Amino acid sequence: MINHVCHLTFRPSDEQHLVLKQECSVLADGDFEVSMVAVGALVGHREDIHLYNVAFPKSRWLRGRKLLKAIQQKSREIDAGIYHLHDPALLGIGKKLKKDGKIVVYSSHRDEPLARTKKHWLPKFLRKIPAGRIARKENRVFYLFDGLVASSTALKKRFLAFHSAVVEVSDDPKTWESESKKLLVLYRKLVTRERYGYS
Repeated sequence: MINHVCHLTFRPSDEQHLVLKQECSVLADGDFEVSMVAVGALVGHREDIHLYNVAFPKSRWLRGRKLLKAIQQKSREIDAGIYHLHDPALLGIGKKLKKDGKIVVYSSHRDEPLARTKKHWLPKFLRKIPAGRIARKENRVFYLFDGLVASSTALKKRFLAFHSAVVEVSDDPKTWESESKKLLVLYRKLVTRERYGYS
C-alpha cells in the first residue's frame, strides 16, 4: 500500500526513540500507516505504529551482516509503499528496495563523512579513508532515491548538489513538532507523483 511508510534504523536505542517520536508519530497523525524495523527492543510505542524488533545475533563477528540481512528480510515481508532509511549501513538495502519498485527516502542525522574525520582513536592520516569511502557510497546511491532529509542547513546544501527533493528537518527536540511537518509535505508529494505520474 502506497500510504504505508516503513522506517528502517540501525541506530542505538536513543536515536531509535528520536525516529519513533519525531518522524513515525507525525506520519501516523497525518493518516499514513506506519511501521518501524529496529535493532533491539523498543518501548513507549503507540498502538497505531507497528514495531518490528530485530534481535542481536550471538556471534559478534557476523553481527553486522546478519543484522542487515534480517532488516532486509523483514522490510520485504512488510511490503510497504515507502521506505525511510536512517543509517548509511542501510544504503545497500535502499538500492534493493528501489529495484523492487519502492519509494525510498533517506535521513541523515549527521554529516557522515565529516563524522568519520573526527574519530579520535584513528591517526589523523587515516581518518580521510573512511570519510572518503562513505562520501563515495552516498554519491553513488543518493540519486537513485526519491527524497533526502537533512538534519542541518549545511547538510541540506551538500545534498542539493546531487538531488532536488531535499528537506531540512532538525533533530532538536524543541522544534520536533513544527519541523516534522515538513516530512508530511515530502511524503504527500512522493505519493502524488507515484499515483499520477508527475512530479
